[in-house]
Amino acid sequence: MLNLSKVRQDLEFNTQDYWAGKAMRISKGNSEDERTTDAIIAARYLRVRYLEKPNETFDPLHRYSSEDFYWPAWGFPRGNISRTIIFIISGSSKTFPSGKVFGITGGFQLRNPIGRAYAGPASLSAIILIGDI
Repeated sequence: MLNLSKVRQDLEFNTQDYWAGKAMRISKGNSEDERTTDAIIAARYLRVRYLEKPNETFDPLHRYSSEDFYWPAWGFPRGNISRTIIFIISGSSKTFPSGKVFGITGGFQLRNPIGRAYAGPASLSAIILIGDI
């Protein structure tokens, strides 16, 4: 018979989450497209440390385990000047960018003490505002 009585399990952990990013102009030209081409690099480091966690009976898969996660990303947006639209009903305004973005992401997680790599798909996206809203 399954015992469904409540059992108190203490859980205490510390989290540190750091982000950094930089955008740099990589094209200097006369046309608007050349002047709006950038390179963006970004990185994240996430550190989780469990000081108290459930015992083996309640966490057999070790979901409450310390981890280190590293995430780099690169992007190359190319776009035009953003367009601002004012919504008459609410009186608010919204800025819509237009252009293209090529991005690559990746990551590495160290947990339980297994390392797992992540490679996001390279993507090419078009962000275009057509007509008025």
